[in-house]
Amino acid sequence: MPERKISKSTLAVAVILITIFLAAVYYITTIPYYVPPAAPKYKYTENIVAGFRVTDITSGSSLTSNILPQLYPAGSNPFAKNFVNKSIATAAYTSNDPTLGACWTVVADMGTYVLLVKDTATTKTKYPELVDFTVPGSNQSTRTEWGDPSQINMVQRASVSITTSILAYNTTSGAYDISVSNLNVTKYTKWRVTITFAVAGDLKELYPGYIYFTEVTNLSPTTANLDGDIVAIESDKDASDDSLTGYRVQYAESWEGGETHTLTIFFEKVASVSATTITVQVADYYEVQNTNLKWWTYPSTTISVVT
Repeated sequence: MPERKISKSTLAVAVILITIFLAAVYYITTIPYYVPPAAPKYKYTENIVAGFRVTDITSGSSLTSNILPQLYPAGSNPFAKNFVNKSIATAAYTSNDPTLGACWTVVADMGTYVLLVKDTATTKTKYPELVDFTVPGSNQSTRTEWGDPSQINMVQRASVSITTSILAYNTTSGAYDISVSNLNVTKYTKWRVTITFAVAGDLKELYPGYIYFTEVTNLSPTTANLDGDIVAIESDKDASDDSLTGYRVQYAESWEGGETHTLTIFFEKVASVSATTITVQVADYYEVQNTNLKWWTYPSTTISVVT
């Protein structure tokens, strides 16, 4: 049987067809498939009615009046001393919202904000509260949803009484064992000053802050311990942010009603000291420096420096 020869033109056509086929296969297997855009998660994202409740956890009662909740842009700090009030919206209380029931509501677009709640009663008792607050989107025709958080707690401020006891250093015994009522810089050169803070008010608190005491030239505080723990003594010379100057030590956790806390400071005379007065004060809830919010005054006592 004679051998059949394949013409060059036929071979060329075959090569072209194979190439086209392989290219088509490659294209089909490598191109991204079209994925339709996801349907919006929420039908409504503007003018959302966000609800929340406010409770006085000291008394256990729901707060429906004599407070003012206001919404600010994310990143705002209404607690700052020179903060300019630029609230986005103010909440209102409703006792019968069709969806949420009795609660506070604020109208805003979906997003994250800062929510400030402050005491507006004639006689104020509660610290202001500041929280990050998220307004969700909504699929309800009323555009009504719970905000996050949906529950905000306020705390009544505790009271505190401050007492002091002073022991001068006895060079004979080598101990702090001479009871005195002041720092007499003529008779003695070293003292141990114990300051006791008795916090009162069931379920009330003193929010974290600093204990300030006056700087006296040539009278050096060498060591301090708070409730038995050594604490750093800082020197604050800038009054622009808090209207306070002096030495200070921090208490980083809230003091609760019924507790007693003790600060012991060791002082040493390093050169000539003039007669003066050391003021000791508890700067509670220190982060609140806005005078429109800080309705309380810092409790204080004094220690005399005599010659």
